[in-house]
Amino acid sequence: MLNRAKVFLDTSILIYAANGKTRHPQKHEIAKGLLTTQFGLSILVVTEFYNQITSNGAIPLSKETARDWLKFLIRKPCQDMDSRIVMKALEHQDHHNISHSNGLILASAERLGVTTLYSEEFTHEMVYGDITTINPFMGQ
Repeated sequence: MLNRAKVFLDTSILIYAANGKTRHPQKHEIAKGLLTTQFGLSILVVTEFYNQITSNGAIPLSKETARDWLKFLIRKPCQDMDSRIVMKALEHQDHHNISHSNGLILASAERLGVTTLYSEEFTHEMVYGDITTINPFMGQ
C-alpha cells in the first residue's frame, strides 16, 4: 500500500534538517521533527535539495552523504513533474502572484493531496485553495 502524504516539505526544510545543526540549531531541530511526519515532496524539491546541499552552505555535504539523503527522501511520496503540473503552476503564478518555482511546488502539493505545505518561501498561514502554507520557523 502506498504511503500517503499528509504534509509537503519544501527544499529549505530538508536543508536545515540535513545540514543546519551548526549554523541554525533551532531550525535544524524543527526541521528534523518535520521529518517524522507523513510528508511528501516533489522531484523539483529533491533536485533543488541535492544541488544546494552539495554546493552551498558553510560546509556542503559530501556527495555520498547527500546521496544517502536522496535514498531516504525518494522512499517518500514524491510528485513527478509533468505537463499538467507545469500548466497548473502557471495558473498559480498568475492567480496568486507567486514565482513559477513556487507555483510548481504548490501544484505538486495539490497533486499529492496534502493540506499543509511547510516552507520559508510562502507567506505564513496563507491559504491557496485546500492548502495552507506554514513557515515552521516563525519567531526563530
